[in-house]
Amino acid sequence: MVKVGEHITIDFLGVKKDYTPEFYEKIIYTIAKAAKVEILNVASHRFQPQGFTLVALLAESHFSFHTFPEKGVISFDFFTCGKVNPKVALKILRKEIEHERVVTNAFDRSSTGLYDDIYSTPGQKKYYVVKKRFRKIYFKSRSICRNNGSRRIWKRFIY
Repeated sequence: MVKVGEHITIDFLGVKKDYTPEFYEKIIYTIAKAAKVEILNVASHRFQPQGFTLVALLAESHFSFHTFPEKGVISFDFFTCGKVNPKVALKILRKEIEHERVVTNAFDRSSTGLYDDIYSTPGQKKYYVVKKRFRKIYFKSRSICRNNGSRRIWKRFIY
């Protein structure tokens, strides 16, 4: 297995305050310093009547904020390649953002994983398991036989 990086998403729910763009621009540098990553470029946009998006391009990958003030949600995404652990951002953000609840998701970005085939036809869903530096692709397809009401599963493997 070849590790490509780590990826986390953090959703702050029950946020009552609409933070300023300057708040997010300041906090990304705090996170970057704690995570020991280099910010190459920052792009942001304030939406009317509400909402804000900020994306920071890092030498090690990226992080971003997306706000939904009408829903009381702030979403943060941090993907990093290399030896940087993106979870350092969670501790900083929990202190800085007033919220009721936090939902975190961590993704293992490695060369082995189960990927959903978005181009599958209805009734025949495919999943790809990618292994060994992307040299072999295995897939399993599932279909439902409707004429007699039974379920049949077909498995195919490509080597």
